[in-house]
Amino acid sequence: MLISTHTALRNKIGYEKNIELLKKAGFTAFDLGLDGPNDIIIESRFNGDDYREQAYKLREFADSIGLPCNQSHAPYPSHVEQVNSYFERALECTAEAGGKICIIHPMCFATVEENAE
Repeated sequence: MLISTHTALRNKIGYEKNIELLKKAGFTAFDLGLDGPNDIIIESRFNGDDYREQAYKLREFADSIGLPCNQSHAPYPSHVEQVNSYFERALECTAEAGGKICIIHPMCFATVEENAE
């Protein structure tokens, strides 16, 4: 069983340092965060035409220290049209980084009472 957590510190210290710290903390995998600092756009590292190469380079680094990517989180919130345009890219980045799952959180605008019906 792999135990992972999100690369939430990447905006402050970068992906590589974040992954190193996760390894030191005892995690056995990492969850690649693809959402940007404002949770609206895909992380800028993966915004260029070379996004697949960037994701693969991250995989090579993580593999070199023995911490695989097991999953990712796509940009959020999913109901924003600008974010929807990045879902395919998020899936590609996940695959290149070695992840098997890309989590896309749905949005629900119903109230608690409406959901109970």
